[in-house]
Amino acid sequence: MPDEPSEPADRMPRFPNRSRSSVSASSQRGAAAMAHLGVLAWVSAAVWAGLGGPRSSAGAPDGAVPVQGEALPSDPASVLARSAEAQQADMLRGLLQEIERPSVMALVARGLEADEPRGARAVLATALAGASVPVRSELAAPLGLGLRAVRDNAAQQQTALNLLAALARLQSREAVRAVMEGVLADESNAPEALRRAAFATLLDQTGLAHLGEDAGAWRTWWREAQSLSEMDWRGELLKSQARTARQGRREATAASDALADAYRRLYAFSPEEARAELVGQMLLSPNRSLRLAGLDLIVLTLANAKPVAESVASAAAGRLADPDAGVRARAASVVELLDRDADRAALSSALQRE
Repeated sequence: MPDEPSEPADRMPRFPNRSRSSVSASSQRGAAAMAHLGVLAWVSAAVWAGLGGPRSSAGAPDGAVPVQGEALPSDPASVLARSAEAQQADMLRGLLQEIERPSVMALVARGLEADEPRGARAVLATALAGASVPVRSELAAPLGLGLRAVRDNAAQQQTALNLLAALARLQSREAVRAVMEGVLADESNAPEALRRAAFATLLDQTGLAHLGEDAGAWRTWWREAQSLSEMDWRGELLKSQARTARQGRREATAASDALADAYRRLYAFSPEEARAELVGQMLLSPNRSLRLAGLDLIVLTLANAKPVAESVASAAAGRLADPDAGVRARAASVVELLDRDADRAALSSALQRE
């Protein structure tokens, strides 16, 4: 057979300024680095094995990437026992990124239910309580079992609160069951702070604001809700969530209006020299009612034949680009009344956009 063509000379690596000894030293450093990677692989494999992870026919953890030339230790559990707690926590949090795998789901469930390895429940609860990690519906029951395990332990109250926060992100019947049986069951001796957190979780899950913090009312509702079909269950939750959202909007609007009234009274009792700054703050507020009230106060100033400060007039012109259509319309009327040369182009552009 003909010899294989050699690599072109201009593509071959060259080390013109490196001696043989320096290349040898680099090789030694590379070997040391590979050995370090092997140790890390051992520890990772030990954690996996300690959690009960399945192993392939070759003896490596299922899904793990073996390091060439390195064999797993014969007793990986001992490596896990010697590894730092922070390292275990990082590995447990990493499992949540692969939660869709059945084997990982089983490991996470075991950590929540039985706290294996020790401390896993607290680490997993903290991670699942945050918005960056998804909470799958299959975890509702393990979260509930973990909650029942820690609910009466004052030293683990934060873990219990984190478990509730994770359950608040689920609206399944099993997730509601986890809260009802985990904290609000008749035999529960959960502390008051945990009970109040449980009521808040149920509100997030169901939208049943009218039940408040009445444990008896929640138990009565729960007994009846368990007989609903899945379709009826989802329909009831949708209706209650929509009702709560409407009520929340009404309350927010009322609060905003009350705040605007308070600012109007403050304006009335403020000296003339302080009013411009106050109106400027209102026009820049993220609160819609306050911005509208600030524009109304400019109209009142003009009606009283008093001058409007330049800073306030500029802030009013800035509302022409307000995200709210009602505020933009009010701002256009005010800018037209102010009739400043500097604002005419902006007013014309704003009216064309509308």
